[in-house]
Amino acid sequence: MVLSIDPKIVLSLVDVFSIVLVAVILLCVIVILVMKKKKIDKKIKEQEEKIKRYESKIKSIKELEPNEESLQKLTKVAKEFFKEKYDLSTSLTYLELAEKFKNLKNSEEKTDFCKIMSDLLYSGRRIKEEEIKNAINIFANIIQNTKRID
Repeated sequence: MVLSIDPKIVLSLVDVFSIVLVAVILLCVIVILVMKKKKIDKKIKEQEEKIKRYESKIKSIKELEPNEESLQKLTKVAKEFFKEKYDLSTSLTYLELAEKFKNLKNSEEKTDFCKIMSDLLYSGRRIKEEEIKNAINIFANIIQNTKRID
């Protein structure tokens, strides 16, 4: 007795196998995309939390009298931000930071801020309250612009 298989059944098994294979591949692609989306969403949330933390720090500095203490706090927060965001050492001077930012896209405001801070910290002249307020506001804008650019 010879076993004979109807060719229509063989063809339909090949079709079923092909469909199952495509379905498995699609399922894998969907799983990978969902995982990537979750990873991106997590990074976005982390970035938003960091920005909120810096906004809070700037708000507390704005509530201080504009003096040497508030200027030192601004320096600490700004250098911490530049280290975290751009991987720049906190030991760099503001003029060195300005040089680094000069070569980056969309960094004119950061470059200007660093030059202003260098002048305020190292010029040896009497600093006006308005100059400190201006530096704080410029840095607050840098934080705000970080939200839009990134």
